[in-house]
Amino acid sequence: IASAIAMFVTRSTVGAGTIVGSAPFNILVICGASALAVGGIALNLWLVGREVVCLLSVLVAFAMVMSDGRVDWYEALFLLSIYVGYVLLCVHWERVLTGFRQLFGLTVATGGCEGGYHA
Repeated sequence: IASAIAMFVTRSTVGAGTIVGSAPFNILVICGASALAVGGIALNLWLVGREVVCLLSVLVAFAMVMSDGRVDWYEALFLLSIYVGYVLLCVHWERVLTGFRQLFGLTVATGGCEGGYHA
């Protein structure tokens, strides 16, 4: 809420920095603390790769949108469509991964929720 107030009410860039900085913090601290709490976590590399590629893509898109210090309605729609695409990618991940394996002739473990993370 404080970030939204800083960004939209006071027109401060602190809100954008907080939003961009929170993603890496959440990934690093929450994953690290979870692994420490349970004594280690085995992660599926296909899922980690998906998340890394998506996060880097979103950060590049956000930097491009914010390059002029303004977010127009079509840029906001663009960012929202990236999120919708990410959700669809997650929902259909098994199908996407199967297609990727067939396209490149790879034999790998898929990585759905049932086999992706093991404590």
